[in-house]
Amino acid sequence: MNIRVAFLVGVLLVSTGQDGWADCLSDFTGINRHRPDAVRYGVEVVADVLASDGAVVRRMASSSLFDMTQGLRMKTSGLNTQADFIIIGEEGWTLANGAWVPMPVEQLQQSLESVVADHYVYDQNAREFECPGEATFEGKSYRGFVFRQKIGTLDTRVTAYFDPASYRPVATVSDADVNGYRLAITTRYRFDPTIRIERPEEKASSP
Repeated sequence: MNIRVAFLVGVLLVSTGQDGWADCLSDFTGINRHRPDAVRYGVEVVADVLASDGAVVRRMASSSLFDMTQGLRMKTSGLNTQADFIIIGEEGWTLANGAWVPMPVEQLQQSLESVVADHYVYDQNAREFECPGEATFEGKSYRGFVFRQKIGTLDTRVTAYFDPASYRPVATVSDADVNGYRLAITTRYRFDPTIRIERPEEKASSP
C-alpha cells in the first residue's frame, strides 16, 4: 500500500522495448508481492513541495502501520487531508475529537481503493517499467525499478528500491511537476514482527 495517493490529492486541492518491458514488469510484480515472513511493517512518507530553485515550500509527513497476517489491517496517522484512521478488513474507524468513530462509507471506500492488499509498493496504473539493476538510495546500493504512474491528473515517475538479499522494499521516491512546483515524495519501509493492529473501542452512542 502506498499513502502517496492521499498526499497527491492534497497537493492537487524509456521503455526498453516491449519484450524488455514485459520482463521488467514480471520481475517487479514478483518481488513486490507480500511474503508470509514479511507482512508486518511500517511506512513513513515525507512529501516536499519544491520551488524552481529547490527550496522547500511545504513539507508534509504521515505514517502507516500494516498487519497483513489475517487480511488487511492498517493504521494511518498524520495525513493533511483527513483524520487518523484504522481499517480492519472492510471496516473502518476515524479519530474524531479524541474518540474512534465508524468511518463514513464513502471515505472507507476511497481508502480501500488506495490499497493494493497483497503488494508492498502501490502500483495501480503503473506503466513504462525500467529495470536499471543497481540503484543507489541514501548512499547504499539496492535493486531498482522505475515506472511511471498516473494518479488523478498527475503523472509521476517512481523509483522503487528493494533489498537484494531479503527482497523486501526499502523505499520509493516519486517525482512530479505541479503548477510550476516539483513534488518529491519519499516513502520508507520498516519491517517489525511485533506490529499489531487491534479493533478500536468506539465512542459510546448518546442515549
